[in-house]
Amino acid sequence: MPLSDKLSLDNIIGPGPARALKLFALCVILAKIILIFVLSNNTFFVMDEYAHAAHTGMIQDFYVRYFPFKTVLSAYFYLPAQWLSSNSAEAMLIARYQMALAGVGVVVFVYLICLNMGRTKLEALFTVCVLLAFSTFMERVFRVRTEPLCLAPAMGALWITTSRHKSGWILFLAGLMSGVAFLTTQKAVYFNFALGVALIAEAVTRKAYAQAFKKAAIFTFGWAVIVVAYSVYFRGPDFLVVLNHIFVTPVRLAVHGGEDYKNLREFVLMTLSRNAFVYGLCFAGLSISLARFKKLSVAEVIVIVFTLIMTFFVFTHNQPWPYVFIMVIPFLSLYGIEAVKAVPAGIPYLKGAVLISALVVMTFSFKRNIHYFGHTNLLQNMTSMQAESLLGPDDSYCDGAGMLVKKRFAGPAWWDARGIAEVLAQADKNEFGLIENILSYRPKVWILNYRTSKLWPVLEPFLVQSYVRVFPNVLVSGVEISAEKPVKFINRWEGAYALYSNSGARLNAPFYINSKIIKGSTLLKIGEYTAQLADGADKAYLLPDNIKVPFTIPPARKPMALFRGVYRY
Repeated sequence: MPLSDKLSLDNIIGPGPARALKLFALCVILAKIILIFVLSNNTFFVMDEYAHAAHTGMIQDFYVRYFPFKTVLSAYFYLPAQWLSSNSAEAMLIARYQMALAGVGVVVFVYLICLNMGRTKLEALFTVCVLLAFSTFMERVFRVRTEPLCLAPAMGALWITTSRHKSGWILFLAGLMSGVAFLTTQKAVYFNFALGVALIAEAVTRKAYAQAFKKAAIFTFGWAVIVVAYSVYFRGPDFLVVLNHIFVTPVRLAVHGGEDYKNLREFVLMTLSRNAFVYGLCFAGLSISLARFKKLSVAEVIVIVFTLIMTFFVFTHNQPWPYVFIMVIPFLSLYGIEAVKAVPAGIPYLKGAVLISALVVMTFSFKRNIHYFGHTNLLQNMTSMQAESLLGPDDSYCDGAGMLVKKRFAGPAWWDARGIAEVLAQADKNEFGLIENILSYRPKVWILNYRTSKLWPVLEPFLVQSYVRVFPNVLVSGVEISAEKPVKFINRWEGAYALYSNSGARLNAPFYINSKIIKGSTLLKIGEYTAQLADGADKAYLLPDNIKVPFTIPPARKPMALFRGVYRY
């Protein structure tokens, strides 16, 4: 029996307890995976998730009419969400389910990499339990973002390079998969660099310097092939345009993007404090493995060098949003078991007791997972469906966040911190070109959220005579009119209009448009009008005549918060 088998936890604690612990670990893992899918369905959407999902509807414009800041391979991943959904809320949920499936793939890769490192099945299952005990992982792995999505190909590359099969083709395939991760998000350059250095470091430890150079060359070639293929796919002979955009355009964002936000380092403390036990277990195990570096196998050397580099990159990242940590947690989790294995074996049952105790402590992470059910997306989905019900196939909308991923967004209105600052800076100079550009897209609907609230002093003069609030967070093109006096209506959406009561009922009362009597509906082009009731009701609402859903004009109060505590819940 090999020495590694004699020292395995399975042999130390005995076959009976080992089988029981495997069953217990499998039950924990199954429950956690079910929770990932439940949370993916229930959890608040972060603003960026809408933007990532909306990219799928822009595929035909990539690098032609629309030059994205980031690589966009993820847009193709979300195509099923567009195909299988009937509205934007459904599309977002299906995209979440896709991400949850990708998260399960990450879990499987953690298990397989453990086996490649010479661990037993019990040790590998324990490692997966460590991974799933991280609340940061459980709450972020299903997010419609590129960071969790790029994990699967990155981990696939690490799994391939730590397998028993050693050939140039394996390294080439690892390079291809690393390139796929990079084309999902440029942040995956961290993975690419870490794996490249790890491959070189492993060869150098054996003083195989020529092999180190060969490994680096083959791996880099595989990576370059997929990146060039991506560029040629979009622009053919002009592929250098895409390459330039991939590598040059994101530099400013990568270097200075964090300057638009304050106190981002608090998210480092948040993930550490919420997961103190498992982080402590993993960092202890990582330190123990590092101390016995010279005794590590080839696979273990590759993984530890990779993990150390990734840990440094992620925790020193200048924009440490909560989802960034998901890029290192699966790799750190590989080392929790080492802390348990380091417990002296001389004392009977001690190592088994520590293993069982660690598993029991990790089950307390379910409490945090269940608490997260309170972070529900019901209001977001309801608002999305309300707004979308008011839009026709060719209509556009604006909200600064892109919530309606199956509808036309009114121009470049991504109002993150930098976007809001640019609009406000223009307004300070009494210039409104950015707002006027949005209005040139003739938005029929506006969705109110914290971003529009921050810009409300600038937006209000453009919207108050052009839109009516028909749902708590939704404005539609129209105006409130009465018989008392004519009101100005600045129409920003061309279409047919009719009268409605404040309860959403169609009215047949006559009304005036520019002093011309109208009965029923009337087609209005873009421009300024005067509108007034001819007689009858005290007030009514001139709105698009194709509203098919019930509504009631809400009271004049602040919109409901659609994005409260999305990062800090």
